[in-house]
Amino acid sequence: MDPVDLAVAADGRRVFVADPGDDKVAVLDTVPSRWRTCCWSKGPDCVVAHRDGWLDVTRRASHAVTVIDANALTTVGEAFRVGPVPFDAALDDKAERLYVVCLDSGALAALDARTGSVLERFPVGGDTMCPRTGGTPMRPPCPS
Repeated sequence: MDPVDLAVAADGRRVFVADPGDDKVAVLDTVPSRWRTCCWSKGPDCVVAHRDGWLDVTRRASHAVTVIDANALTTVGEAFRVGPVPFDAALDDKAERLYVVCLDSGALAALDARTGSVLERFPVGGDTMCPRTGGTPMRPPCPS
């Protein structure tokens, strides 16, 4: 396992771990404690849990965000194309927006969290700022 990111379901019953080395999202059921696997190809990088049971997973190799039903552990529809090298993401549940850092374009993409449509792009700079280091410019992997 080569974990790079994680998200916890809103009800706390599952933990989702992005594992790009094995091209999967590992799933830990917390009660009872046991591992499951939700598989698809081409390396997940970031996992974002919605309060209504969906996961958004960024995939650098595919330049896309994949949506997963967190209960059924299956992909939902087509992946959202967001731009070159989508890496990190954060959800604003209230505004129903998913913000995605696209490393190679030096931009932050704002997506409609329901449809996947890119609403806006915000230039950030040549090297995208890593939110996990207080805005330090860097290339992946971002430290936890």
